[in-house]
Amino acid sequence: MKKILLALFIFISLNAFSQLQVKEGSFKYVPGGVIDNKLEYTDGNDLPMALIKISTENIPEQERMRLVFVGNRATQIIKKPKTGSMWIYISAEPATFIDIRHPDYGTCKYYLPEELCDYCVYEMVLQYVNNNSSNTYISVDSEPSGADIYIDGKHYEKTPNIITDLPMGKHEIKLEKQEYNPVTKIFIIEDGEKLKFNETLVSVYYKGGGVEEEGKEIVNNSETDSNDNEVFNVKGVPFKMIKVEGGTFQMGATSEQGKDALKDENPAHSVTLSDYYIGETEVTQELWEAIMGNNPSCYKGSKKPVECVSWNDCQEFITKLNNLTGKNFRLPTEAEWEYAARGGNKSKGYKYSGSNTIDDVAWYKDNSGNGTHNVKTKLANELGIYDMSGNVWEWCQDWYGRKYYQNSSQTNPAGPTSGSRRVLRGDSWRYASRYCRVSYRYNSGSGHRYNDYGFRLILQ
Repeated sequence: MKKILLALFIFISLNAFSQLQVKEGSFKYVPGGVIDNKLEYTDGNDLPMALIKISTENIPEQERMRLVFVGNRATQIIKKPKTGSMWIYISAEPATFIDIRHPDYGTCKYYLPEELCDYCVYEMVLQYVNNNSSNTYISVDSEPSGADIYIDGKHYEKTPNIITDLPMGKHEIKLEKQEYNPVTKIFIIEDGEKLKFNETLVSVYYKGGGVEEEGKEIVNNSETDSNDNEVFNVKGVPFKMIKVEGGTFQMGATSEQGKDALKDENPAHSVTLSDYYIGETEVTQELWEAIMGNNPSCYKGSKKPVECVSWNDCQEFITKLNNLTGKNFRLPTEAEWEYAARGGNKSKGYKYSGSNTIDDVAWYKDNSGNGTHNVKTKLANELGIYDMSGNVWEWCQDWYGRKYYQNSSQTNPAGPTSGSRRVLRGDSWRYASRYCRVSYRYNSGSGHRYNDYGFRLILQ
């Protein structure tokens, strides 16, 4: 048995070692690169695709043609052979990794180091390597992902990653991620060993036995302002819930959306909703930290929206908030979100939430500077709600159904009864203005975390 020193992590020997690998550091975004024919390159779900231009090393033309590319669930890939390279068009949002397969060279699983943006262009280098060498490799992952990997002091990008240049002998591995305690371990490997390393990182705010809650005496239950809005103060952090009077509206691909409307926004249909309250802003980092005792966000700032949170994370936050306040907070249904974004019964029929001029109301690709911004720094919509277009995507309660609008309920619809992905709305700092439209529908796995995924609250 090989001797491996470990504490809270496990190394697992792998069965095979591919002769294919992505050259370290070769994956790059091409500034200014945009897919020429955007209408052609949307996937079967009408979601935009990205282009990855893959050049190859030590792979002959005839062998390059035998390459097969497979993505994770819900990812679609179109392969286009080019002279000296292979281009693949891949569903932008769902993509987290690519299996690169060859009948003779084996399979290389490559985890994308960043979220792909719609219609953007990337490049990388695929290599054939001689697997008969004495080199070993190690697959490194963490929960949460995105931790910096250091082996013997050398930086190997972020988790998840595969490192292939380790000689036999004793090594030190270290994982570092902001807001988490670093992990350092020593391990020993022998010639040709193939290993897998997994580690669960512990938040610096964790005190043991769960997040400490100081009790309801620090929660000032709601006060009502002059507009019948509810104002809360939880652990010293105030936030406002805007009253939305119920009514009937046209949901989906209404006339002001024009040619930008996609198939899953059709047909436009009548929906009737009861009264509810919705967050004046997206949930901020200071509110998240007051409730959860940590801050998972990539773009730190107390007044910025919390991000890098999954749908599941939001449910945990809401459960704790409800326990503290004795209220019934939850995520909005897709219909509640759109009605509020359109301005409720005060709607003026804008394309975006609060205006037809996108820069007045939204932080998006063209003006964000590649990051989130403090909430309430753009104009509010007709109801006094901020950032429902742009800044971060906002999780909704519903399962996503591509054809749901064809037979959805007309009164307080709650989405399909089951599914595999949840709805997100509103667009983010990362994407183009067309996704900031009040009717645009997005979706993602309930466990997915990205640096432009956030949420806002509903109160009934």
